Amino acid sequence: MPDPHKKVAVVGSNLCNLIFMLENQAQPVCDISYFGDPELPTGHFSGLRIAEIDAVVDLGMVLFEFESYRQMAKLDVAEYQLETPCDSGRFSARLEAYFNELGFSFVVTAPLLSWYQGELQPDVVIANHLDLLELMPSGVRVQVKNELRQLTERAEDPLHPRRKTLWSTDRPVDLAAALRSSSGPTLSEHLWLPYCRNFGVDDASQIDGRLHRSIWLPLFYPESLLEYLESGRQNFAPSCFHRPEGMNTAQLIRQLSGRVQLDALAEVNPLDVEHPIDQQRLQKFDFVLFGASASFLPAPGFEPATPQDCGSIVLHYLEFTNPAPIDFQVINVLDPDLCIYRLSRVFVSAEVELLCVEQRYNEDTDLASHQQLVGEELRKFGLYNGSPPASPLKSIVAKGALKLPSFANAAASASEREALGHCHASLHTTGANAPYGSRSFNDQCIHALQLFQLIAGNHAR
Repeated sequence: MPDPHKKVAVVGSNLCNLIFMLENQAQPVCDISYFGDPELPTGHFSGLRIAEIDAVVDLGMVLFEFESYRQMAKLDVAEYQLETPCDSGRFSARLEAYFNELGFSFVVTAPLLSWYQGELQPDVVIANHLDLLELMPSGVRVQVKNELRQLTERAEDPLHPRRKTLWSTDRPVDLAAALRSSSGPTLSEHLWLPYCRNFGVDDASQIDGRLHRSIWLPLFYPESLLEYLESGRQNFAPSCFHRPEGMNTAQLIRQLSGRVQLDALAEVNPLDVEHPIDQQRLQKFDFVLFGASASFLPAPGFEPATPQDCGSIVLHYLEFTNPAPIDFQVINVLDPDLCIYRLSRVFVSAEVELLCVEQRYNEDTDLASHQQLVGEELRKFGLYNGSPPASPLKSIVAKGALKLPSFANAAASASEREALGHCHASLHTTGANAPYGSRSFNDQCIHALQLFQLIAGNHAR
């Protein structure tokens, strides 16, 4: 039975809070009072229901990464460092085992590809294949190699990617500088910066270099890039990704939400503009897991953080019933002349797949013009036998949806977390309230397991 002396307020619905509630349901260690939507949505990971096909789909690319360079199979989740960007990579084997225990199985995805110089190549952005570097124009290739040689001669360069764990808010390194020290200025301007401009990063010097993976960009060692260009040998393994077997990620998450027995909780309370949570009410709880908008916790003199640096995108879902024989899961588009920056195959059922096309939103252009441009550009990729569909099944404009990991946003988020911490002695921010760089699917799951272990008062999981 739950310890009657341990009372936990779970405020807001996100993936971290959901996993915590499921863990406590399986092995009760506390009484939970829940404040939030009874449907238990998890934001991005709950996906979208498309009425036209009566199905839930992922919001673009949502993949599982179980094979990390840093994984340690027997690492205790108590050692997870929330303040360290992407620290969940050390626990990827633990995460796979956890979802297996929940009854889910996974399969390796189809290949991830990059579109570059008018060709499809193994993906360099997320999957870390270097093959497309062979396609660089000769003049660019010569300049890149010269710059990489110079970088490899600076053995003690504090901006070398191997030292990024030493970068901090006290010793900040911006993304533009980090990319130059990783790839050199020419390759940065040729590949990486045009790619991130397509989803709203117009000034990389405003982005925290430690958080490069929050916007998908790699930071390769210059030694690795130079070795590949000189010998054709890649000295590290590309990344491998998985997807749930027989379902998409949003369907998996909604299954988990449906497993939570709300009637077994101590309380279930609404949480919205008309039903905020009183700070004094929180004091009766031993722990608070806060994963809601800070505006729902009014306090004198407290102003919730509003992200200033955001990217606006459009997601288009198209029928994908007669694809060309190109095997792919995701295509990252490295072409500054195209408005599309990514294409993803989206599983719906054994009989139905969709193609999700992501493009930057232009506020000066109407939705119909965005759709027309996507139709024109899709023809270049040869993904259909014949012409692509004349129009998408559904298009979604997501204004300001990409909360960019800028120094300004990260500082505002840190100030908000500090202010929230003053509202309760044992308040833990979760989900999108956690630090930038620790909001991914993997991070939220590992954070939940760590919090459950903390509240349970043991270190055996």
